[in-house]
Amino acid sequence: MVVTLFRGYEDEAPHIARAAGNLDLVLQQGVEGMVPPLSAAELKKVGDRLKRPVKYGPARRGGAPLRVIGVVGLPASGKGEFSRIAREMGVPVVVMGT
Repeated sequence: MVVTLFRGYEDEAPHIARAAGNLDLVLQQGVEGMVPPLSAAELKKVGDRLKRPVKYGPARRGGAPLRVIGVVGLPASGKGEFSRIAREMGVPVVVMGT
């Protein structure tokens, strides 16, 4: 899982790392507008706090291109079934909430 980390959002990294489960985790510097990106040392410091293997990617303007599919719905509407099928197809699944 590639995580583009922007300055000011460093505290989100542990939550994302937990949600990523056993997926490989790559942290990269986000570049947006006038906000300076995290330095390589700052990014490594964030990664060290995660207490798990972390790889580091290059700085990216606006984040890495990726496709996110959000699934929402009422109880018993098929979200779990959708997630199960996606996992079987090798798609990384992150569940936010219970």
